[in-house]
Amino acid sequence: MKILYIAHERKMGGANHSLVELVNGLRELGNDVSVIVLYRGCPIDKKLKKMGIKTFPCFFGWWQQPKEWSCVQKRLFRLMHWFQKISVMRLSQYVKKNGIDIIHSNSSVIDIGAQVATKTGCKHVWHFREYGDADYNLEYMFGKEASLNYVYQNSDMVIFISKTLYEFYKQFTIDEKTRIIYDGIVPRKIEENLPVPLAGKRKEDHIFTFLVTGNISSGKNQKLVVEADNVLIHQMKVDKRRFQIYFAGTTTSLTKSKKYMQEIQLYISQHDLDNLFFVGYIKDMNSLREMVDAEIVPSRSEAYGRVTLEAMLSYNLVIASNSGANSELIGENEFGLLFKNNDIHDLAIKMLQALEGDGEEYKERAYRYVKKMHRQDVAYRSVQDIYRHILEKE
Repeated sequence: MKILYIAHERKMGGANHSLVELVNGLRELGNDVSVIVLYRGCPIDKKLKKMGIKTFPCFFGWWQQPKEWSCVQKRLFRLMHWFQKISVMRLSQYVKKNGIDIIHSNSSVIDIGAQVATKTGCKHVWHFREYGDADYNLEYMFGKEASLNYVYQNSDMVIFISKTLYEFYKQFTIDEKTRIIYDGIVPRKIEENLPVPLAGKRKEDHIFTFLVTGNISSGKNQKLVVEADNVLIHQMKVDKRRFQIYFAGTTTSLTKSKKYMQEIQLYISQHDLDNLFFVGYIKDMNSLREMVDAEIVPSRSEAYGRVTLEAMLSYNLVIASNSGANSELIGENEFGLLFKNNDIHDLAIKMLQALEGDGEEYKERAYRYVKKMHRQDVAYRSVQDIYRHILEKE
């Protein structure tokens, strides 16, 4: 099959990491794959080209926009989306010239894939990876109900990355056009044996290390972890020399993200917290995780929890909010520690439990769960089965 994927952003965020892995997985299954990227030379373009995967640069707009934008900003954004007609023409020519069988849109925030599919008669798969409003404070440009009706009218299949995300959209879904497929994060080459616990490799003077991963934003809720750090040190009287917290991730291009970071920095300064380290974007997360004991996922509403699963696969303890897909993945404290969503003190209590060693029992169970339920080969074959199914319906 000839499959054209559409990447919705230029950076290598979680959705694009999943896209790159999916594209490579479908290529290894014998399919002819190519990817539309926003800019030539952007991070995902470079990543794909390094892997020998074909790309085609074509700028287009989103059909979701930040709720907090002014009327003027929203009008300009809508105008940019209107000019997308030019990109639709370019991509339609690409589809016809290359004999594309299926167009696969990698996010709910873009609609250009559906427009091109409608224009060319090509099959279309829409991959929903986010809530939109609940996690990124986005709204549909043309209204939620009308937009989701358009989704099902102009898609042959819609994939949700978690049961929780599916439930969020359930009232708008059509069963025969809906599938739930977890992103595969466990590579086929991983060994069957359990890894050597990283704690066994560490020095005697090792400081207990927490890790928080994700772009700096209120939805990812990094400030909650900073506030819990303050509670541990100044209210629970935990010696701050016993632990440290690393934050891996950068601010986004949105002004709101930068203001949120300023709020965090002001709070840190006001409460004299010096065991926190913001290390920015980390290319080699495996090396960073070698010094980590527990990972905190404080998101207000997590659509899937890739970070949660990566932590489990790294044999690190997970401490996550009981929101979104986190509860789905961790269960009732079966594979990690859940804290009440947005509750500073409950998070501090769970962090203290981790410091006291109350969490080791979860690691092996979590590791085995991820290996069984989130394998890449299973996920990729499930997506390929969808492609075959919708092509056979012709």
